Amino acid sequence: MSNNRDIQPPMGPPKILWEAKASLGPAIASYVVKMVISFIMVYIFFILPYTLVVNYINLNSINYGYYSYTVQQFLLYWMYLGIFIYIIILILGLLRALRVRNVRAYITEQAIGVRVARGAFSYSEHEFPFSQVYKVDVNRGFWDRVFGTGTMTIHLVSHERTGKYFFQVPHIRDYDYGKQLIYNMQLNWKSQVNRASNPGTNININLSGIPGMQPASPIANQPAQATDTEGSINSEGIAKITFYAAQPAKISGAMIANTNIVATPEDIWPNSINAGQNYLTIRFRNMQGLQKGYHIIIINTVEGKSITVPVKYE
Repeated sequence: MSNNRDIQPPMGPPKILWEAKASLGPAIASYVVKMVISFIMVYIFFILPYTLVVNYINLNSINYGYYSYTVQQFLLYWMYLGIFIYIIILILGLLRALRVRNVRAYITEQAIGVRVARGAFSYSEHEFPFSQVYKVDVNRGFWDRVFGTGTMTIHLVSHERTGKYFFQVPHIRDYDYGKQLIYNMQLNWKSQVNRASNPGTNININLSGIPGMQPASPIANQPAQATDTEGSINSEGIAKITFYAAQPAKISGAMIANTNIVATPEDIWPNSINAGQNYLTIRFRNMQGLQKGYHIIIINTVEGKSITVPVKYE
């Protein structure tokens, strides 16, 4: 069994606050409708021509010899081709519909997780700290409305290992609660960011408004991960920052807190952190709407850690 995890919890398994598995109903309903439409198209363009021509020849006792036989044989093979195509569509569509059940999403005190089964004995699992998630959307198509489900899309700042910037969990129930829980967890995470302008101090967060969370949660009172931080951003979106780190790490992305302004690993030089003092240059490409003054840059690592650096935008 393969288990690809992006974050290893430091002490025991994290507490799962919410989880949802894709529902099969909307996928099967959509599959049946698509197969009916596909059958109609195959019948019109592949089966009906053969039926009409053969019936016309038989009813009118028409015999053109070799040409009549050739036309009938061509239309017969054409019909067989349509039936073969329909069978392929039928099988592939069913496999795709059943594959929906392989996707599961969950939320812990530390991260959002997505687990995808790859077979009977293997799966891939990815967890994203709240610092890497900047938006969660829920879309409801026709069949989602019929079955009371929704498709959740988790947008990421950056994710180097998978190469994806979003993950989708289709046709899940209780999506409103999950989305609200993510929002509440991000509010508490942002409260850590807002206090990072005084690095090296303990960060206390209020967990009383989140179901299943207690003020004594292990994510409370965590020390800031970088000390003696400083930096600046110019009008071209170039940020130069300095900070000390306790251990080396590889950078997976960066963002400006409370905004949608992000930077990919290709926009960060160097794209790794050393133990000790670090100097980074980051290019943010979408600076529209950013107000002058002090902001917080959040640097994410592939190990699931986040470093916050206060900067001044001049």
